Amino acid sequence: MAYEYETGLIRVLEQRLVGSNEIERMLNAQTPQDALNVLYDTDLSDLVTEYKKPEEFEKILHSEENRLKTFFDKTALDPALKTMLYLEGDAYHLKHAVKKHFQEDISECRNAVFSLVSREELTKAWVLLKELHDNEEEAEPHITEAIPQPIKALVTTTLGLLTEESSDPRTIEHRVDYAYFGTLASTAAKSSSRFLKQFVAFKIDRVNVRYLLRTLRTKKPQECDLSFWLPAGEITKEEIELLAKEEASQPFTDRLIDLVHTKFISGKEQLELVTALKNYKDHNDLATLERDFENTEIAFIRQARREVYGTAVVFGYWYARLKAIENIHLIMAGKVNGLPGEEMRRRIRLPLTA
Repeated sequence: MAYEYETGLIRVLEQRLVGSNEIERMLNAQTPQDALNVLYDTDLSDLVTEYKKPEEFEKILHSEENRLKTFFDKTALDPALKTMLYLEGDAYHLKHAVKKHFQEDISECRNAVFSLVSREELTKAWVLLKELHDNEEEAEPHITEAIPQPIKALVTTTLGLLTEESSDPRTIEHRVDYAYFGTLASTAAKSSSRFLKQFVAFKIDRVNVRYLLRTLRTKKPQECDLSFWLPAGEITKEEIELLAKEEASQPFTDRLIDLVHTKFISGKEQLELVTALKNYKDHNDLATLERDFENTEIAFIRQARREVYGTAVVFGYWYARLKAIENIHLIMAGKVNGLPGEEMRRRIRLPLTA
């Protein structure tokens, strides 16, 4: 889909998005109230008028999330783009449903604002498909036809990866993530959007590299379990296996950085990813790695949304507003709770707009 009308509307709306200037002003504000008042100059001005106290910032952001969902619910999205925007919420709900199945005493989770189906519908799909899976039954089409295909793929892939022995919370998180990104990859592969294909491949490469670096904190390269390496990225499992087997004087992380140089999308995004890996090598800090990796994703979308119209523009607008919500939450929570300014700056994500 070209999204000409939506692009025109978005180009007007994005002029008042929270960008680098507003983030800087909020960070430099002397008081929480001063930080909140910056939002009067943005598309959140009406919500700040309603919720005037700094301590009410979460009400502002919750209202903004719901407003964003209303906007996209009213937009005629093609199925692939809608899956890209909404499926993460379903994966979040599925993680909770699976954990609750194996460990009944877990706390309740919040409802994700964006999801293809409600949390209740996701749980019903999990129960039904698990029963069929456990009984090794083929479902009659009419039994599962009400379950959207991406949800069915997400749940059935997860079921194929789980065992009673691999039911600790961390393993559940990883298995659902594997199913989630696999579903995104298959969705993008069927899409006509070049942007979605490139974005998913770029995202999966970062997920794989992050998983590898986490594993390397406790294991040698040749000991890493690569059975859950997602196959839809630029860097293949076979390349990592060869890298691990090489007899080389260079540290493994240096060789990984060299591989990224040759494999990743050329341009600014590649350079930022290499910088992120070098920062991790120098400081060995996973929190900084997460921030840097997310910033490479933002840099990729910044570049893509310069298109005249189309999927990248719509996706970029959704992403920009969500990242603005995250940054505002980080700053306001920090201001209200007296977090040092340098700590807030360290955690902040790049805004998508100048």
